[in-house]
Amino acid sequence: MSDFTPILGLPYLLSNQAQKHVTLNESLRALDGLLQLAVLDRGQATPPSGPAEGDRHLISSGATGDWSGHDGELALFSDGEWHFFVPQTGWRVWVEDEARFLVRHGSGWRETTSDELQNLALLGVGATADANNPLLAKLNDALFTAVESANGGSGDLRVKLNKEAGSNVLSLLFQNGYSSRAEIGLVGDDDLVVKVSPDGAVFHEGLRVDRASGQVSFPNGSPQIRELLSANRTYYIRTDGSDSNDGLADSASGAFLTFARGVEAALSLHHGTHEVTLEFGAGSFSIGGGLIAASADYHINIRGAGYDQTTLDGKLELSGGVVATVRDVHVTGAGQNASLRTGSGASLSILGNVRVSEGTHSHVIATGNSTIFLTHGKVRVGAGGVSLFASTTGSLIQLWPGLRVVTETAVSFSNAVARTTECGVITWQSATVDEALGAISGTRYSCNTNGVIQSYSGGATAIPGTVAGTETNGGIYA
Repeated sequence: MSDFTPILGLPYLLSNQAQKHVTLNESLRALDGLLQLAVLDRGQATPPSGPAEGDRHLISSGATGDWSGHDGELALFSDGEWHFFVPQTGWRVWVEDEARFLVRHGSGWRETTSDELQNLALLGVGATADANNPLLAKLNDALFTAVESANGGSGDLRVKLNKEAGSNVLSLLFQNGYSSRAEIGLVGDDDLVVKVSPDGAVFHEGLRVDRASGQVSFPNGSPQIRELLSANRTYYIRTDGSDSNDGLADSASGAFLTFARGVEAALSLHHGTHEVTLEFGAGSFSIGGGLIAASADYHINIRGAGYDQTTLDGKLELSGGVVATVRDVHVTGAGQNASLRTGSGASLSILGNVRVSEGTHSHVIATGNSTIFLTHGKVRVGAGGVSLFASTTGSLIQLWPGLRVVTETAVSFSNAVARTTECGVITWQSATVDEALGAISGTRYSCNTNGVIQSYSGGATAIPGTVAGTETNGGIYA
């Protein structure tokens, strides 16, 4: 039988031993130093100069002084001297200056945190997990990153969430003050849904993606999702068409029937850098007020089969961010306050042959900081009215040298042929007037309330008419 215990090497008390208290005290000293083991540090190789009773250290390599020859051992200062113990596998120690537990493994120490955590009942990061939230993390940022190919991974990362059956719930719940505001996932079936809530109690389903077809639906109403054009597009409108067609073919079975349906189709698209043309066949089309209004930029071309072939019965009006051209049509202006009108920043270019014929109002009017350009071709005048051209409230009508104004009969204008008011501007730059089929009578121009007409040195008779023009309330004709 050995005289020492097999684990800690403590001396036994022998039956015939003298001064048994010495052996007993030696064992008590060792137990006092090894039980509930905690050391001050594990990085020193030189004994401290003024150790206190009970100080313990794990000696690092290269020990010197009283520690010489005891590399890697536990040093205990007791009864005024150092005592040494060789650590055994399985010993656990608290290192005070590192605030961590170590466990002896083989010839070294390792942290008690293992490379694996298996079958944990609770795990809390920055907070205390509980039965309702067995995995709980309280933090401001989180990162999951893929293992790179160079480190043995694939470079991909998929986070997998699984539910037991289709009728169960698998979702992400977004909360404000622990009150739910949105939910995304498979909620009670296998369709992907997005829900929102104002109070955490009542949820409204905003979007659903069918698991079988991938079709997207909006249970509480469809948003304005517009197709982005990748090329210019033409919609055809014919008297034998149908608004149930798609408008993309110039045939009875492909074309639209009405102006309104063509405008609806054009405004349902995101034009980007492309244009939409509404191409009308021969015949008469009722357009009524004919408003094309939008808050975003749209570029729409309105084209007929010829001014004597295609009639748009009513007024063609643009408003908002619309940029448009019109050519080869007859716009009657019947029952309206103009034949062609722009407002609220819209822009219209009159190209080719365009006929206007309403006799009770002005034919071409720009209002509300809008613009009308008459660049080339002919404006055919089939009737008189209040004015032929009128620009008001900061708008611009510009007649270029290539334009011809052609009368089809004698016409008279009750206010003026060209009229500006409230900072409206008309530039009449050498536009040609053809009165072979009928003269234009009435006041040549009216510039009122800071309205301006620029004739480019054309003189007082540059604009046709039979009565001299007027300048009132700050209006200018130059």
